[in-house]
Amino acid sequence: MLVGLLAAGVPVVLHLLNRIRSPIVMFPTLRFLKITAQKTSRRRQLQNWFLLLLRMAVFGMAAMAIAGPLIRGGTATLAYGFIGMLLAGLMLLVLATVWSGTAMEVGKAGAKMPTIGGTGPLRAGEAKIAERLNAGGGKARAAGTYWVMAAVAGILAVGMGGYAVFGLTSNRYFSGDAGEFTGSSTAVVIVLDNSHSMLARVDSASRVQRAKEQVRQILAETIKPAEAVVLATNPGLLAVPDALSSDRTAILGYVDKLETAGRARPMKERVRTALKLLENTQQPGRMLIVLSDFARPTFADAEVFAAVKEFGSAKEVQVVLMPIGGGTTPTDVGIASFTAGQGGGNPVVGSEVMFEATLLNNGDAAVVKDVDFWVDEQRVEAVTAQVQLGAGGSGTARTTVKLAYRLTTAGYHKYTLRVKDAQDAMAWDDERSLVLNVGEQVKVLVVGAEAVPRARSAAFYLRAALAPFEGMGHAAGGRGAATPWPIQPAYGEARAITETGALAGYSAVFMADVPEVTAAMAEALSKYARGGGRVVWVLGPAVNGASYNANAYGKGLLPKPLDDAVVTAGGATIDWVDLNAEVFAGLFDNQEVFRGVVVTGHWRLSNAGAMKGRALSKLGDAEAAVLIAQHTVVGVGNGGENDGEVYTVLTSPAGNWSNLGATVLLVPMVSRMALGESGRGKVETSFEPGQSLLIRVPTTDKSVALDVTTPGKQVLNVRAVASGDVPRWYFDRTQVEGVYRWVASDRKHDGMFMVNAPGDEVELQAADVGALASEVGTVKGVLVARGARELLVLLQKQSEGTTLVPGVLGMVLMLLMLEALFANRGKSGQGLRWSGQGLQAAA
Repeated sequence: MLVGLLAAGVPVVLHLLNRIRSPIVMFPTLRFLKITAQKTSRRRQLQNWFLLLLRMAVFGMAAMAIAGPLIRGGTATLAYGFIGMLLAGLMLLVLATVWSGTAMEVGKAGAKMPTIGGTGPLRAGEAKIAERLNAGGGKARAAGTYWVMAAVAGILAVGMGGYAVFGLTSNRYFSGDAGEFTGSSTAVVIVLDNSHSMLARVDSASRVQRAKEQVRQILAETIKPAEAVVLATNPGLLAVPDALSSDRTAILGYVDKLETAGRARPMKERVRTALKLLENTQQPGRMLIVLSDFARPTFADAEVFAAVKEFGSAKEVQVVLMPIGGGTTPTDVGIASFTAGQGGGNPVVGSEVMFEATLLNNGDAAVVKDVDFWVDEQRVEAVTAQVQLGAGGSGTARTTVKLAYRLTTAGYHKYTLRVKDAQDAMAWDDERSLVLNVGEQVKVLVVGAEAVPRARSAAFYLRAALAPFEGMGHAAGGRGAATPWPIQPAYGEARAITETGALAGYSAVFMADVPEVTAAMAEALSKYARGGGRVVWVLGPAVNGASYNANAYGKGLLPKPLDDAVVTAGGATIDWVDLNAEVFAGLFDNQEVFRGVVVTGHWRLSNAGAMKGRALSKLGDAEAAVLIAQHTVVGVGNGGENDGEVYTVLTSPAGNWSNLGATVLLVPMVSRMALGESGRGKVETSFEPGQSLLIRVPTTDKSVALDVTTPGKQVLNVRAVASGDVPRWYFDRTQVEGVYRWVASDRKHDGMFMVNAPGDEVELQAADVGALASEVGTVKGVLVARGARELLVLLQKQSEGTTLVPGVLGMVLMLLMLEALFANRGKSGQGLRWSGQGLQAAA
């Protein structure tokens, strides 16, 4: 290439050898041609200099293209920029030469001006000489201007040309002539996956340990970048770095402090942060390295790298994917989820809770595992299951197991499911726990007309349905203890409910075929409902509809006024039931069981006005055929937290009006009405690392603080946050898994909650890294390396250079076109030209 560049001097040699001296021709006078000749000569001189520059550039660029120039470690855009800067420097150098020559000519012309001495009036000839003298002074000033312009252009030419040569030949922007990669001009951002799946062991070390070792090799042994930063997917309590640093020792110290926590789902956001950091660096080489096990829940598709499309400069970033784990899925069976359903009235003593868990097999072979159930670290022998799992990646690799357990003791309790005899890649997923705050039995009041419930009356059936095991003496689990039940019913006479405090402490009040509702009774029940209580009307043949309409409906305790009672010998069956209603949800798969209820007597609702709430069951299509209804009574204050509920059952379980008391429907229906919120849905019983949670404390005292003890025995103080009239205690220091215990500063309340690792981190099946790399879409492509040393080998191959030949050849063609335009400028008198009649020979 150096020999070829010498060819750039050929135009100079030819120019010197072919200098044509103007012939001396006898001519009568030149006074009419002098100025024009000077201007024409100066313009042609400038054009000749530019032609010389273009021809030199053509020879030089052609020599460069033949030599096959390569760049190593930088970008083609940067290399072409330096070449363009070099050409611009040469152009400025030519301008400096032209301007300095012009300055010399103007200076000489000014020096030849005649001088005039003496004083007095000038003769006509002397006036002309004076005019020329004044013109000479102007030329002297013009010469100074040309010298300044030449000096500025020369300085810029030397600066630009020198910097371009330095940039093209030094290791500052490119890797050098040896074809070896060096990180001396590279900024590296390492996104380190420290989620729970990285705890899977590969031989003697976990994946996260191997990933940290790879980081150490990249920073200290192989790449040795000029600037770097490590972004962990889960930094925990450590500060998140917000800038690149050249202190590799400090970066490695940060990596050593990282613990494994949380899930890898923040990966997308970490990639976006990494690209922002690389966008602001001054280093020409930019590299993003992702160290992860590339588990499927996070890397299901290339959407993780969506930020590459957001940042235009990101396409120039060298993306490197480094899978940790040897490319194989380790043998492991883990518990992905563990929840507690509340179908039977959880969480109160006596409720039968259905605990549900999902197990996942990552191994290549099908397995059979035994799981044990533990309560407060005590194994429950009667509650166990055997689970069969298909091979990892198959449709049967994931399965669900359900375990029923009846709660026996009030208070906070820890419930744990453990895989028995587990010897696999991860220990943390072999068990999962949750915490339930088991309440005391729900107290319910059944109100009847008599002092003692009459046999086979509505109160009699309701009392029996609310305490089905009362007086049965059989043991639960063969231990001699009575079967626990979540509801503790009591009976009271109707007239007694008007007494002060008669309804206090009851979660629900069942009005069992009470004949009359007085104004005092309606007022007591309305106050109770507006305080968050539940009222259940069970209307039978003894009811006086007029008193109900006058007092109960006026207080908002009925959905509509009562019309009249309908009694038929043949009876009617239930035509429709809202299976999504809380009292019926999940009881039966279809409505056939409900159609076994035969109703011979029931009250009808009036056709006047709109009904409050909704119908839960009907005997027919008409609104008057509603059998069970539910509506809400707006509570006093607290934004709806004290809203009460009213259920209206328009028939009686007594045998003279229906067979409801003899069916399997009565017990679950009235139990759910009694339990209310305690019998619905699922409770949030465990949390994930880093998740913010609300600790519920039954007090309105804003001065109460909580002392929270972490699994690591660290005590953290939590102050209340005012939210209207209700204080709330928020806690977000949940980075460590395990049981957290809290106690209020007034020592009246305490509790605990559980933090579990994210369930989706149990899945260890890896995504196709090769397919993922092909979808990222960067200019440099994506490198996939199993380790730091393999990455260095790939970068060495890449540093053999990216050819600039196509671009340089394109520049040669552009220069040739410019040279042709300049060389043929003013020669339009010969050759071809275009006219309206087509292409013609020029005259």
